[in-house]
Amino acid sequence: MISASGCDSLDCATIFAEKGDYVLTIKVAGDGAETKTVNVQFNWTGNWQTSFLQLDTSTAQPSGKTLRPIEIRDVLDDLIRQGELLLPQWNSSNDALLTSEIRDQSLRWLAAVGEFVRDNLDVAHVDKLKDYKGTVEAKHRWTFSFNLAKSGLSPQDYPIPFELGYKIQILKYFREEIR
Repeated sequence: MISASGCDSLDCATIFAEKGDYVLTIKVAGDGAETKTVNVQFNWTGNWQTSFLQLDTSTAQPSGKTLRPIEIRDVLDDLIRQGELLLPQWNSSNDALLTSEIRDQSLRWLAAVGEFVRDNLDVAHVDKLKDYKGTVEAKHRWTFSFNLAKSGLSPQDYPIPFELGYKIQILKYFREEIR
């Protein structure tokens, strides 16, 4: 079992001896429920505090299969949760190595979001995702930008967390549209 504080019954030092990306296949089962198999990508940075776990959206939709609205909403919920966990890691006091790791995780998340929206939503959603600054309501843009600025981040010096935050908001709008 892998817990937030580390590994309990597994020899994690051996399993995760090298830093990098791991794909974990998990089977979720329950009494009277269909067993689901999902893949999650685990980015091991060598530090449990900065490592990142996210749904492997490249395997979330088998080729040729159209996701039902509830499945799309579930993936959107997961992407929103992942983005919301990643965003607070950005701050101006991070050292260069940590900032580089967070940057890489953020870029992977942004790519996964773009791929999922392209593969599962219509062209209007793709356009809104590309024009994320114009799509988020002005009051949310101001509040979001102000909060990031308070943490010492400016959009000129740190454009990735701003894009990350805006796209989290866009995904929330998309999620509300799913019926």
